[in-house]
Amino acid sequence: MNVHRQRVYGLVIESPFPLPGVPLEADAGIAREVDLAITCTRADTGDLRCAHVTHPAPSSAAPEVGTTAAGEFCLAWAGELMFRFAADLRHLHVQSRMERPQYIPTIVIGLVLGLLLQRRGVLCLHGSAVAWRGRAIAVLGPSGAGKSTLSAALVRRGATLLTDDVIALRPTPQGPAVELGPRGIRLLPDAIEHAGLGDAGLAAVPHNDKLLWDLSGGATDEDGALLLGAVHLLRPAADPGTATRVSALTPQQALRPLVSNWYPPNLMKLMQPADLGRLAELARTLPMNAVDYAHDWGRLEALAALLTP
Repeated sequence: MNVHRQRVYGLVIESPFPLPGVPLEADAGIAREVDLAITCTRADTGDLRCAHVTHPAPSSAAPEVGTTAAGEFCLAWAGELMFRFAADLRHLHVQSRMERPQYIPTIVIGLVLGLLLQRRGVLCLHGSAVAWRGRAIAVLGPSGAGKSTLSAALVRRGATLLTDDVIALRPTPQGPAVELGPRGIRLLPDAIEHAGLGDAGLAAVPHNDKLLWDLSGGATDEDGALLLGAVHLLRPAADPGTATRVSALTPQQALRPLVSNWYPPNLMKLMQPADLGRLAELARTLPMNAVDYAHDWGRLEALAALLTP
C-alpha cells in the first residue's frame, strides 16, 4: 500500500490516501518526525460505533462522540464509519464498511484533524485565512455567509490562500500565527460561476455537491505559519440596501461571535474552559472587526477590496 507523506496544520502526516488541497512532501525520505500516522481498515457494521457514547449524534448526518471499549476517543457514524484516536494523539485508525471510501479524506482534512488539534490544545477557528502584505487575514462567519466565496475573490485580487475551513493558530512570541492548511477552496456551482472560474480543472468533493479549486501548487513559505494581523467577522444582511462597512469590535463584543466560530462548529459541547480562555485572549490581543454587507453577488468585489486595502 502506498503511503503519502504530507504537511498540514503544522503536522507531518503519513496516510494511505492523499489529503485534498495538501501537496505531498517533496522529499518523502526527509528526516522529519511523523506527528500523525493514519491507518485504514474494513470492519463489520456492528463494530462501527463508540462503545461508550458521551455525546449522541444529533441527526443521522452527524457523528456520535465517545470512547471505544479500550478507552480511545472516537468519532463514529454508527454502522458506517469510525475514527479512533490513540491516547498519545499520534495515531488515527479509520474503520469503515468499505476499506477506502472516497469521502474519508474530505472528513479527515476538516472535522477529524480539527478535533485532533483541539485535543492537542491548538486553538482552531471555522473560516478561511489568506496572506496579504505579509500578514494573515482571517474571515469568519455563520454557515452560508460566503466565507469560501469571499476567499476566492480575495485570491483573485492577489491574496494567497493559507487555509480554508479550519484555521489552526500557533502561539508565537509575536502573537498567534496561522498554520498552513489545505490550500483548496470548496465552492458551490453558483459561487464558481460568479467567481468567473468555470469548472475546468476543478475537482468534485466527495460527500457534498461542491467543487474544489485546488491552489496547492503555488509557492508558499516552507514553514507555512504567518502572523495573524486581523480577524473579520462576517455579518451578512438580506436587505440589499445594507451599506458595506467594517467596524472595530471591543474584546467583549468580539468574544461571542468568536465562540460561535470555534472549531469544530457542530461539536460545541466539546469546548473546554481552556478553549474559552484562548478565545478571550485572542479577542484581547488582535484587531477584531465586524463586516456588515448585503449578501449580494454584485457587492463581492467591493467587499474583497475593502478587506485588502
